[in-house]
Amino acid sequence: MKASGLSFCLLLCLIFALIGILHYFVGYEAGSFVFYLLPIYLASKYGSLSFGIVSGVISILTWGALDAFLVPVFDLELLLWRMAARFLVFLLFSFGIWIIRRREEKERDLIDFIIHDLRDPLSAIDGYLKLIRTKVDGKIAPKEVDLVDRCQIACSRMKTLVNSILDLSRLESSIMPVRTDRVDIPVLVNAVIKEVSVFAERDKVNLEELCESGASCISTDRELLFRMLVNLLSNAIKVSAHGDTVTLHVSETTPGYVNFDVKDHGPGISPLDQKKLFVKFSQLDLWGKEIHKGSGMGLAFVRSAAKALGGGVTVESFPGEGTIFKLKLPTYSLGIRGR
Repeated sequence: MKASGLSFCLLLCLIFALIGILHYFVGYEAGSFVFYLLPIYLASKYGSLSFGIVSGVISILTWGALDAFLVPVFDLELLLWRMAARFLVFLLFSFGIWIIRRREEKERDLIDFIIHDLRDPLSAIDGYLKLIRTKVDGKIAPKEVDLVDRCQIACSRMKTLVNSILDLSRLESSIMPVRTDRVDIPVLVNAVIKEVSVFAERDKVNLEELCESGASCISTDRELLFRMLVNLLSNAIKVSAHGDTVTLHVSETTPGYVNFDVKDHGPGISPLDQKKLFVKFSQLDLWGKEIHKGSGMGLAFVRSAAKALGGGVTVESFPGEGTIFKLKLPTYSLGIRGR
């Protein structure tokens, strides 16, 4: 913590030095205000209110010293009044940025609290539905079984959405704990296929898994990897037509890395839309029709989670030719954070 605070102070000193140089060469009032507001904004936004006030004081002293140096004959009283007025502007600016930051933090904490409290009841509902599905198989009408399956699908998607929103926020804030375990890839893939099989059966989509012999084990966060693959496969199922096949291919083409490729035969994605794929809340219009509109959170979560595990995710797609999402993770991931 001390090291990060010292680094922040050194960065501000460097910024002020650069601002002093710019002020010296530019020298006009409006431009100088813009220069000095930058470090105050950074200090208030990413530091604290006290950092912002200190930055304001340093700005005033730097600006006053340059005024005294650049103007051969100056009025001391006028200079002091100018410094006081500028400091008041800087103080109000810093306080405003700090207020906005605090409001954003409170809103984020409230959302995280609500979403966190939704996890337990959703998990309970999902568990009860699975229990009902196994107990009543063959004892009730097929139509009623279909209703139970639909409820289970809706509950699973809601649970996935809740987890994605909460964990995406944690990943972006670098507070998401990452645990590295030895993961048996074939076992994990079977669990993932079982998880999404309900979606595939409903949409009449075939699932295919291909695990090459060289990719049998990986050291990573099992839960994060499981959810990333579920997200990718669920998206592939959504855009697939009846009778299509979605393939999960696991291989180790690059030494030290395992590739998880999810391929579908859907409408494909244009190069322009591919730029929006991993942006939060973005929803694509595929061939003029939104197919199974989602929340736009799944792929953003996959990208952040892959980065946290030291890997990445890319996409290969052309309109009318289907899509391949390529998740690449190191075989021995140390993770960005530890639990």
